[in-house]
Order: sequence, then structure tokens, then C-alpha cells
Amino acid sequence: MGFAASINEVRSNGHIGESTQNNKAVKEESLEQNFLNMLLTQLKNQDPTNPMQNHEMTSQIAQIKTVQGIESLNQTVNNLAGKIESKKYLDAIALKDKDVMFRGNSITLGQMTAEGRDNTLSQPFGFELFSPAQQIMLTIEDKQGNVVQHIEEDLPMSAGVYHYRWNGQGLDGSVHPPGKYTFSITAKNENGVIATVPLMHGRVSSVSNNAQGTQLAVGFNKTISLDEVREIL
Repeated sequence: MGFAASINEVRSNGHIGESTQNNKAVKEESLEQNFLNMLLTQLKNQDPTNPMQNHEMTSQIAQIKTVQGIESLNQTVNNLAGKIESKKYLDAIALKDKDVMFRGNSITLGQMTAEGRDNTLSQPFGFELFSPAQQIMLTIEDKQGNVVQHIEEDLPMSAGVYHYRWNGQGLDGSVHPPGKYTFSITAKNENGVIATVPLMHGRVSSVSNNAQGTQLAVGFNKTISLDEVREIL
């Protein structure tokens, strides 16, 4: 059929960052001091005929403790987010010049290899299954939307990531020219059509860290996030 399939583990990533305890202490001290100043002002200006009761003062003190707890929780969350983003960036740097699979349905056929020789096989492409399948139907189209290859495979597949390469052979046996093609995938089991995500190939040329987080440049004037990487080849 002109295809070679393989299964690889989906890679997950973890995450780094540090906080400044001095800033946290100053912020909490400032918050508490502001509260105490407000409470003292309230006591000075209270109606002598209707002074603040003990339970009212206790309630206000409890409120500042609650606010301090929220501030502490927010600081913890911010620290964790910083650590996660730093770890993502380090993981992404390790992917530079690596081949990765990410969501997309583009195929490049006949690209030159790193050694400078023409490769008649396509770049890898594939899909991710979220549940077991019993049948896979793959259709490849040219730029004009003409179907150039259609393959059906009846074999059990477990959930996971699969990738293929195409040798350019068409439905009539002729070999199609190098260039860009697109593909679609349909997977079924005994319950009918199941969810699949098409995956395309790219090589990480650079890594950046901006307002959108850690970004990978993967060719085609395209950038993806580290979380979008479904397989490392």
C-alpha cells in the first residue's frame, strides 16, 4: 500500500521559577497594618452610645486573616505557574532541531534529506486515536482537491499516536510529483466513528518565550506551543 506505520509514546511535559519571600512578607505586613489602622480609626470614631461589640471586632479580625490566606494562596499559585513555565522553556530548548508531530493535515512529498539526497517518501504524517479502532480510512488529496490515494485498513488499533510515510503512489499506480498534499482520516470501531486528530510533521528551528508562553517554530511560517507536540520522532 506504500505505507509504513509505527507507534510511539505520547510525550508529556512538566514545569520551574522562584519567588521572593521578602516581598511576600512586606505585602502581608502592609495589608495587616492597613487593616489595623482602619480598625483603630473606626474605634475612635464610633458612637459612644453604641460601641463596637466584641463579636464584631472578632469578625473583622477573622476577615483580615481570610484575606491574608487568599493572598498566600495567590502567591503560591503564581510561584507554581512560574516554575511550570520555566520548565516548559527548558523542555522546549531540548527539542531544537528535532522532528515533531503536531495537529495538522499537510503532507510534503519528495523533500530533500539532511544528507542532500532526494527522498521519494513523504515527510511523516499520522493521527492520534483517543479510543481503540478496528478500521482506518485514509484519503490523500492534491492542491486541487483531487483524491490521489485512498486506503482502508481493517485491523485493531489501540488508543495512541500513529504515523506513516507515503511513497507518492496514486490510485492508478502512477507516482505523483513532489509537493504539498493534504490528508483526512476516519476511524471506526463497533460503535461507529471515533474521535481522531490528524498530525503533521515539522522540525523545530527555534524556541521563543513570549506573552503566549513557550513557542516552537516548526516551519511553514508556523509556531506551536509545547503542549501541541504529540510525538517526538
